[in-house]
Amino acid sequence: MLYYIFRPIIHLAFKVYFRKIYLSNKDRIPKEGAVIFAYNHPTAFLDPMLMAVFQMRIVHFMLRGDLFDKKMVIRVLNSFKTIPIFRFRDGFESLRKNEATFERCYKMLADGKHIVIMAEGQTWHEKKLHPIQKGTARMAVGSYEKFGNDKITILPVGINYTDSVAFRSEIMVDFGEPILLGNYLDDLKDNSRRAIKKITDEISRQLREKVVHINLDEDAPYVNTLLDMRRNDRGDSSFPVVSASEIPMKDEVKISRKVNELPEDKKTKIFKAISDYQTLIETNNIADAAVKLNTGILSADFFKSILLGLPALLGFVIYCIPFYIAKYIADKNVTARMEFYSSVRLAALAILVSLFSLFVIVLLHIVAVLKWYQSILLLPFLGMSAVFFEEYFRKWRNQLRFMRLKDPVKKEMLAKREELMKFMR
Repeated sequence: MLYYIFRPIIHLAFKVYFRKIYLSNKDRIPKEGAVIFAYNHPTAFLDPMLMAVFQMRIVHFMLRGDLFDKKMVIRVLNSFKTIPIFRFRDGFESLRKNEATFERCYKMLADGKHIVIMAEGQTWHEKKLHPIQKGTARMAVGSYEKFGNDKITILPVGINYTDSVAFRSEIMVDFGEPILLGNYLDDLKDNSRRAIKKITDEISRQLREKVVHINLDEDAPYVNTLLDMRRNDRGDSSFPVVSASEIPMKDEVKISRKVNELPEDKKTKIFKAISDYQTLIETNNIADAAVKLNTGILSADFFKSILLGLPALLGFVIYCIPFYIAKYIADKNVTARMEFYSSVRLAALAILVSLFSLFVIVLLHIVAVLKWYQSILLLPFLGMSAVFFEEYFRKWRNQLRFMRLKDPVKKEMLAKREELMKFMR
């Protein structure tokens, strides 16, 4: 029951929390038969929630088994369609419980149900694809060997966050080519281990094409700067929030791969150019987006800020409390493992804003200011006005700072930026 109650709430929360959500090649999701969604896992709960709320199919999630420790917790987690999977660190006795978990999964797949599984085996809070584990392929093969069902599809899914911790960042999700278990029957009859390896290799091959991968951790700040600049260069509109374009994902994969393949001398040169440009804009308290736009004071962002001023003020007054409480909860409870940060903040935001909205609707109805249906239409507009006003005003303020710079400084910024953009083309 909780799955169906929270699904639309979390769906809306994603559209508020993230500025843009790219879902490309979604039409590759099979319309019939069991599906195993094999995804990389850069955050804790955001990835599986994303898979649940942005497609029509009902999916079940593999979740850390150590969370299933109390009867009430187990009932809640089962209501969210989660399946416990235990790790070596959970102890030998816990690992034995995995036998029952896999038996359950085999039966679910035989019944045509759908399972979301982290192909890397655990969460990695970095822009890097780690070795793909054999568990995904073993699950499909195990169901076939147990129940003889070869109508199982494994669908690789690449998930990329521009910044998985930041509010109003972006997500890029690309669905891969379906891997049909039926195409590996000859291998299964000869040698199931060979079939499992072939399937795992194919999952890995596809995900390498869909995941931003930075080889060296020390290169990450430089690559992230380039990726930010490329996003500003594209200038994608916030509307619609959900887009089917695969261009952003392909852009970012291409840039990260290009840096990975650079000879050391060329890498040193381009990293120095990035550092020089970054120092220049930070010294002048300018954002790269303002350098890219290079517009006058009366820009589109200025007029948008003016238009949204009053509704944004009302929206801020109404929703500042739940927004700041959600941030406080995440800041307070997530300090060591940042892959949990946005998961906690988004979940808290979804619950608090829902409850607070209900309270405001009832209050306005009681005092006869607005009918309940009028409040339902008005409150989302006011809340999003506050969000968009902050973005437009911040961009306009940066444009104003850039226009106030002396011409030689502006020309230097533009020249350094153009040098880096040439590298990315």
